[in-house]
Amino acid sequence: MDADFEQKSDTNTGDNLYLDDSLEQEIADALGGMSVEEILESEEKTAYGHSETGVRKGRVISIQGDDIFVFFGGRTQGVLPASQFADEPLPAEGDVVEVTIEGFEGSEGLLLLSRKGAVLAATWDSLEKGAIVEGRVTGLNKGGLELKVGGVRAFMPISQVDLNRIEDLTPYLNRKLICEVTELDRSDNNVVVSAKKVLAREAAHLKEQTLQAIQVDDIVSGTVRSIMPYGAFVDIGGIDGLLHVSDMSHSRVEDPASIVQPGQQVEVKILKINTDTGKISLGLKQTLTDPWEVAEVTWPAGDVVTGKVTKLMDFGAFVELAEGVEGLVPMGELTFERRVKSASDVLSEGETIRVKVL
Repeated sequence: MDADFEQKSDTNTGDNLYLDDSLEQEIADALGGMSVEEILESEEKTAYGHSETGVRKGRVISIQGDDIFVFFGGRTQGVLPASQFADEPLPAEGDVVEVTIEGFEGSEGLLLLSRKGAVLAATWDSLEKGAIVEGRVTGLNKGGLELKVGGVRAFMPISQVDLNRIEDLTPYLNRKLICEVTELDRSDNNVVVSAKKVLAREAAHLKEQTLQAIQVDDIVSGTVRSIMPYGAFVDIGGIDGLLHVSDMSHSRVEDPASIVQPGQQVEVKILKINTDTGKISLGLKQTLTDPWEVAEVTWPAGDVVTGKVTKLMDFGAFVELAEGVEGLVPMGELTFERRVKSASDVLSEGETIRVKVL
């Protein structure tokens, strides 16, 4: 220990930071029953874990290079690595810091201190079941995510990562997640957390807000979440509504996937709200112009137009002139050349033909 440090130490012995009984006992435990002089003579280093008294407060009396020297009262000092303040400003001389005692440096007669230990102890003291905490994902395994919550290691089962099933956890590495402490066992240093519980509460709150805000005939924005044979489910703000296949287009829709895709942003109309069940019916075609409203102007009688044969029937053929607009060509209007028994004798589905509007 150099003269400069000894001088600064001596100037602080009059400070109002005295050893209490618990600290004396902790230091005695650290020395393993030996006096400081005995340890200095043998130059042994004694390592030990956290005592029952936990975090200690000391005053910074000197900063020399990578070492921060901390005074506890009497002639008791310790050294704290400056590297433990990597993300924060270093304390100034005279500042009080919280540390834990990690060991004893016999050659210098100094307690070995840890700020990390102090942060860890403080985190453990503040943790409780049901607490909402922020954790950073530090690792992945087949069962879920490994996190650091403050200085405490925690685990999140894969089933608790999201509201939906997660197949690949890789994108979560190094991300910060807001989660709830679901299991806590200090004796085993075991902490289990859940992001799903937090997300579920947020979704329920958003659903309630959305239900109070919307009404029938509103036009709202939504995101297609999933597609079924009978339609698609659209998230309109914490609640899913059903966009039935019959309300997707003015024309006939065989496959809902031909109209919308998962993740697509759509504008839909609220058709029905069941307040008892919370179910909502949505319409897409209701936000579009109905082509029949302008049919007489677009296709006046006497015009010859092009269309596609969509369906053959015993009484004629249906021809699509535009999306949502079909016309019927009766059997008697299929041809002048000969008498036909079936529309399929003359036309095929999917064929493009020219027809006259009667």
